[in-house]
Amino acid sequence: MRIFRVLPILGLLFGAHASPLESREPASHPLDARAPLDVCANVNVDLAVPDSLGTLTTVGRIDVCLCLSALPLFLKTNNVAIVAVQTASESVVTDILTKIIIGTAPNAHCVYPDHSTPICINGNPCGFQCTDGFTPYPPQYPTTCVCDAPNIVCNGKCVPPGSCLPFL
Repeated sequence: MRIFRVLPILGLLFGAHASPLESREPASHPLDARAPLDVCANVNVDLAVPDSLGTLTTVGRIDVCLCLSALPLFLKTNNVAIVAVQTASESVVTDILTKIIIGTAPNAHCVYPDHSTPICINGNPCGFQCTDGFTPYPPQYPTTCVCDAPNIVCNGKCVPPGSCLPFL
């Protein structure tokens, strides 16, 4: 039992130390759920919402590639969605558009790789753009973002060798 109390002290005496974390990228596990998930679809509908009397009113046409994660921003920036929210309510319009996105065929359950941002476009609802210096791989129909050699991953970014600064 005493050996377990002595091990940490022995490690300190013989120079055991952790490597600097800022220069390492954490290894991902196959079950790691870090990649953002989303459901996206090409939405091309006349948007009808209930008015104050409960009568369905068509407020305009929506023809856009839309993801569930983008709904809050969409409701504040799209003219048809703004009128729909004024006619019904934000929660009612969110529910209607959620059902449309999920029910639209083909819809896509998108998984985005690390170091990417979603780009929902007609014909490719699960499109993405690599960020932080990473590049899409494979070049045609990419599924991930990689740090091309001779670049290295430093503090979560893909940078040229020799330009890695310690994380402050």
